[in-house]
Order: sequence, then structure tokens, then C-alpha cells
Amino acid sequence: TPIHVGMAGSTPGMAPMGMAAMNQPQQVVIMQEKGSKKILPWVGVGLILISLFMPYVSVMGFFEVSGFEMIGYVGEVFEAVGDDSGDDSLGDGGGDIDDEDDFSLGAEGWALVVAAILFVLSPLFFLITSITSSIILLMGKSPRIVGIVHLAYVAIFMVAALASPSLEGFSIFSIIGFGFYMGAFSSGALLAK
Repeated sequence: TPIHVGMAGSTPGMAPMGMAAMNQPQQVVIMQEKGSKKILPWVGVGLILISLFMPYVSVMGFFEVSGFEMIGYVGEVFEAVGDDSGDDSLGDGGGDIDDEDDFSLGAEGWALVVAAILFVLSPLFFLITSITSSIILLMGKSPRIVGIVHLAYVAIFMVAALASPSLEGFSIFSIIGFGFYMGAFSSGALLAK
């Protein structure tokens, strides 16, 4: 049974004209601040950057390489390759391979090559996605697409790493450090609208 509330100065049994409208169900709209939803992507960006200081390569805790160190090593390799590109030190036909010496890696071998390349380039890729996300967030937009690309990169790596061969229980996952996992999956925070 509905409860009728009278207005001050009205007599019981006589409802003023506006009272019929008050008996209708009313909707209350609660506005949520957009600022609270913008915090989660910033947390993702921060975690990706923090992950670069942590070990991306960890061999039984004895040998560790952080994400920033990996970026430095990759830069040195690219620099060395760039310096050697104009050098013809092989001489006369030293680089020729006969057809019978040709070898094939097979599906597992190619999966290992893809996983290794994606893993080695991951700190640089993660740094680029965190910088791009920061710029997008500063413009007041959502870095959702960057988060999707980041997670797609990680998914491709995981599929290739799972398909790659392991040698007596030793696989590519055996050398991956905590920093890689933190940088890889904290990008899920970038998917927040």
C-alpha cells in the first residue's frame, strides 16, 4: 500500500494538483566521477615502468638482468650489426651454403626463434607502450587500444613459448624473471575506460 505524504497546509483527503506527480516513481541518478576510473590506467603505466627495474632474465637467482639492462644490450647489438653491415670480411664465397647443407628449424624451432625475439624486445616494447599510454592519458583519452596491442604481443609470445621445445625440463620460461610477468600483465589496467 502506498503511503501518501501530505503537504503542509493541505487538508486530509484533498490532494493538491502537484501531489499526483509526487506519487509517481522517481529516478535518482548517481553521477560517478570520471577521475576515479582514470587512476587504474595510470597504475598500469606505473607498474610497467617499475617492472623495467626488476629482473626480466633470472637464471636460478644467480644471474639476473633487468629490463633496462636488456634494452641496453639490445641497443649494443643493433649498433654492432649496423657497424658490421658495410664490412665484407667473408671474402670469396665464404658465406655460400650448398643446397645439401641447408637445414630446417621445423615448427618448434621457429616457435623458439619467435619467442626469443619477442622476449628480448619485450622491455623496449613495454617502455614504448607505457610512454604512449602516458601521452594518451595526458590528452584525457583512454589507452585501451594500446593495452590491447600490449596484451596481444604478450599472447603471441606465450603461444610461441609454449610451442617451443624444452630440453630436459628447461624451457624459455625457466629464464624469465618476475619483471617480465609484471610488465606483461599489468597492462590489463590500460584496458579500463
